[in-house]
Amino acid sequence: MKYRCVIFDLDGTLADTVSELAAAINRALDAEASVLPRVSVEYIRSMQGNSLENMLRNLSDRAADGQNGAFGEKFITGLTEKVLGAFDMSRYGARPYNGIEELLACLRRKKLKLGVLSNKPDRAAALEAAALFPRFEFDFVRGVITGEPFKPDPASVWNILAELDAGTGSTILVGDSATDMKTALNAECLPVGVSWGYFDAALLKEAGARFIINEPEELLDLL
Repeated sequence: MKYRCVIFDLDGTLADTVSELAAAINRALDAEASVLPRVSVEYIRSMQGNSLENMLRNLSDRAADGQNGAFGEKFITGLTEKVLGAFDMSRYGARPYNGIEELLACLRRKKLKLGVLSNKPDRAAALEAAALFPRFEFDFVRGVITGEPFKPDPASVWNILAELDAGTGSTILVGDSATDMKTALNAECLPVGVSWGYFDAALLKEAGARFIINEPEELLDLL
């Protein structure tokens, strides 16, 4: 078997979570009576692949409407913390995609190293992975940590692989966004796109996906 490690994106790849994230952001905005506009599921989909802070920064920039930083970085940091405190997946329907749990079980039986690399804040990524897959233990779950590289920076992958004593040539990175494909290419891993996520397969191909899979079990054919 050529590949020994599989790194999965979380949102749009392992699970459908847009409604949960939109609800968490809106709950945080409501809690402080923010002047920022409430977000829609469509907005969250359009921003997938970005970090949560960048999502909120984009939202505040649009609301500021050229007012030269009316919402500063201190505001963004505080709002990010409020969003993290508002996560409650059980109320908003976040769920693994069909076939994902079976795929993970099969990959584990093949003794591959498995993990999650998300541009969600690290704490949120860990909580979400544990809630969505309570009977499965990943070898690692990594989100954005302040001051450390995140996707598409290849160091976000290399740091993980160093901990696992795994090589880039034996690693597959699976995701649903152009950011994921660019991350895989930058890190010299195999970029595999999924067609069931938040972005079109054509976009993934354009971003460098070597393969597009339409069902989770199709990943097994690439090992």
